[in-house]
Amino acid sequence: MRIIQINNNHYRKGGTDSVYLNLINLLRSKGHYVIPFSFDDVNNQQEEKSNYFIKKDIFNNNLGKFYSFPAKRKLIQLIENEKPEIAHIHNIIGGISLSILPILKKNNIPVLVTMHGFKYLCPAYVFINGRKEICEDCKVRKYYKCITNKCAPKGYIKSAVYSLEAYMRDFFIPFEKYVDHYHFVSNFFLEKYCEYFPQIRSRSTFFPNFLTGLDESKIPEYRKGDYFLFVGRVDREKGIKTLISAFENLQDMKLKIVGVGELSNYISDKKLKNVDYVGYKNWNEIKELLTNCSYLIIPSECYENNPMTILEAYSLGKPVIASNIGGIPEIIKFEETGILFEMGDKNDLIQKIRYADSLSEKSYLNLSENSFKFAQQFFATDVYYPKLINLYEELLKE
Repeated sequence: MRIIQINNNHYRKGGTDSVYLNLINLLRSKGHYVIPFSFDDVNNQQEEKSNYFIKKDIFNNNLGKFYSFPAKRKLIQLIENEKPEIAHIHNIIGGISLSILPILKKNNIPVLVTMHGFKYLCPAYVFINGRKEICEDCKVRKYYKCITNKCAPKGYIKSAVYSLEAYMRDFFIPFEKYVDHYHFVSNFFLEKYCEYFPQIRSRSTFFPNFLTGLDESKIPEYRKGDYFLFVGRVDREKGIKTLISAFENLQDMKLKIVGVGELSNYISDKKLKNVDYVGYKNWNEIKELLTNCSYLIIPSECYENNPMTILEAYSLGKPVIASNIGGIPEIIKFEETGILFEMGDKNDLIQKIRYADSLSEKSYLNLSENSFKFAQQFFATDVYYPKLINLYEELLKE
């Protein structure tokens, strides 16, 4: 099968990028011909077919986020030369843009989109308003609410840009008219999208993300580390302030924070002796930190989907403490693979951290073993791959 995999980044910047890159490798290992379509960037992973990548310029970084003519030209060239049978899209909003959808439709190439986030519903992407509250006021297509609620972190001007982008996107290229099928990696996201656009339910499928190596990986060394770990963007919606506030009251416990974002300076300025902010780390460094921690903490205060960091922690036999929001409760079995706490509740987080730390060696070992077994059962490639290929084949038949 000849497949285009499409994503803004061809390097690991976040969980979506990891899924995109892992999927390219998986499909190629199964004998498929895969052509990645992305931006040219100094951080990119090495790729033979990079001649189709879009060069970044002033236009791409500004007006190109609304509608990218360079992306259209490159995609037309790719289709003429490579004759793809199917297109699988990940994240293109704010980069490659929806401008490529009419090109795929014109060439009769079926389009599958994996819905990694809420970019098609919320101008600010995360359903968080300027008061740091979960907000769905833009439902459906009332994007001006992004301005009145000052949803963008940088204030009214940026909020207006986000709102305008969403209106232009929907007016010129309404996504639901160009996408043949939607793949959701959490049932929560599927239901939320269908709440906004009930007409897509019949073209939607749910099955979770996958992790490479789980099928044949050796059993991890189950052992409890001496610190808790956060991995992810250090942005407002990730619960960083709640996490920091909790550890201000947990001076006898250590926390390491991996990631960069708008709250990087906030963390550094706190200067807490028991909090080690290490900033950006590559995957090998993150893997080592995960291997040596006791628990991964995901204190998100937004609708999470199917966080890859949770899956990665499980693959190393590490249980997770996380907020009970979005798709997270679907992949954390309370007191089996991890512990849930009330989203945004500092006191409940403190209580759950102390409880997790107090577990006996045997109880912790059970959590650790269950985490790895859960990952093998639901997130291995031999579980994911047949479902995806079946979806591809059904789209080609149609």
